[in-house]
Amino acid sequence: MYKHILIPSDGSELAEKAVQIGIEFASLMRARVTAFTAVPEYQVPSHGEIVSRTDFAERIRLERGGRTARLGARRDPAALRRAGSRRGR
Repeated sequence: MYKHILIPSDGSELAEKAVQIGIEFASLMRARVTAFTAVPEYQVPSHGEIVSRTDFAERIRLERGGRTARLGARRDPAALRRAGSRRGR
């Protein structure tokens, strides 16, 4: 009866079950199968989303600034001596 069956999928768990059933049905009908995968179109972030993420990242960087500076000083014995640490001696 059917010669060619189109089986669409969006990758979800439910769609995977439907694909399996569609393949079994096509096999019973001795039909060819064409698979089609549909995914949502990529949404370009708005300017507001980009700015808010940048602000958040900058705030985190500033909050961690002291710790980052100290970590960098551990690798530089001269910087540790200037800071008064015994580790740099």
